[in-house]
Amino acid sequence: MTYDPAQGVPHPPGNVALSEPDGYSITVSWDNVGNADATEVQRALADGSPDWTTVATVQRPVSNYLDDEPKIDNEQYRYRVVAVNEYGSSEPSPDALSDPIPTPPIEGDDITVALDGRSVTLTWVEKSNNATEYDVYLRESDGVLFGGPDATEAATGRGDERSVTVSGLLDGERYEATVDTVSDETEFTPTVSATGGFSDTLAEPSYTVTITDQRFTS
Repeated sequence: MTYDPAQGVPHPPGNVALSEPDGYSITVSWDNVGNADATEVQRALADGSPDWTTVATVQRPVSNYLDDEPKIDNEQYRYRVVAVNEYGSSEPSPDALSDPIPTPPIEGDDITVALDGRSVTLTWVEKSNNATEYDVYLRESDGVLFGGPDATEAATGRGDERSVTVSGLLDGERYEATVDTVSDETEFTPTVSATGGFSDTLAEPSYTVTITDQRFTS
């Protein structure tokens, strides 16, 4: 379309679309209006809040914006855009609703594994900004969950806790451990392996921590 300032205040941009969240990043795209000089990108929480925030003003002819500001884990956001020129601003476009923001996974380098006799202490780095709890699972080398095939969590920590100790492990057994982030009933299950001889002596065995692609289920 040809730019024509005589058209006055622009119409709202059309076809507002959102990418799937990549971490905290969401790309907003739209169809530019012919007589707009720029487009304002606005964001609000998906809870119906009337508090819209302008997160960017994008100059024509660009018709997309990468919003990578920090966001709330497991929350959804609404986006809309407004076309502006020297005569004023358009009405807002229809809203577009994002998918939930993913909780960053806890990975191997984020977890410290300490062995002491038949106990293991897992200490992790917080990744979620709204975790309600952390669930810890252990699985033996034969694939059986710690405590039996129907075992639930080996331990549970509150959202403000970063460490748990699990006791009663078997001598010489290999265990795989995972720390699940629980945020608003949603679990994320990055998995690490703790490999070593769990001993009933005072000497602490050696161990390694590696990422696996396995998942624990309750």
